[in-house]
Amino acid sequence: MSARFADLHIHTYYSDGTMSPEEVVRAAKDFGLECIAIADHDTVDGLAPAKVSAVDAGIEVINGVELSSEHQGKDIHILGYCFELDPDRSPLVRKLKELQQARMERMKKMLLKLNTMGIKDISLEDVCGQTHSDAVGRLHLAKLLVARGHVSSLDQAFEKYLAEGASAYFAKFPQPPAEAIRL
Repeated sequence: MSARFADLHIHTYYSDGTMSPEEVVRAAKDFGLECIAIADHDTVDGLAPAKVSAVDAGIEVINGVELSSEHQGKDIHILGYCFELDPDRSPLVRKLKELQQARMERMKKMLLKLNTMGIKDISLEDVCGQTHSDAVGRLHLAKLLVARGHVSSLDQAFEKYLAEGASAYFAKFPQPPAEAIRL
């Protein structure tokens, strides 16, 4: 019996990945994977296009998501698999909209803080332009801080502005891990 391979933790450009769902499926096929899970941060927007592309590629795509949660002030990411995608039946899909709105509000706070520190050339629209969904995050802002010359690297963007305890850091939506697991 030959070995079979899967990758169950893949991000697309719907969160902080760089490839479209279709590109992810092609790459998975090229790497010899038989099964993948798109597990974007707080969004399932990449699942449908991946599943369509996977039919021709002969790859199985499992429903996945990486949910943000927080425990005692620390970010915890919970991976979830094999859930219902119907928004009328799935509490998870409904909760994702709430999480995405919280991500937007967090980003607005970070941008306002950066603005008060003299960084005025990055807008919410700029940050949203870094992703294909409403699941905006610190990595999107960090890339813009580098591109606009405010820092020299992603590491520096996080150290100086975006890491926990840094000057423009704001905590995520305070969803407990148990709630993420329940969803």
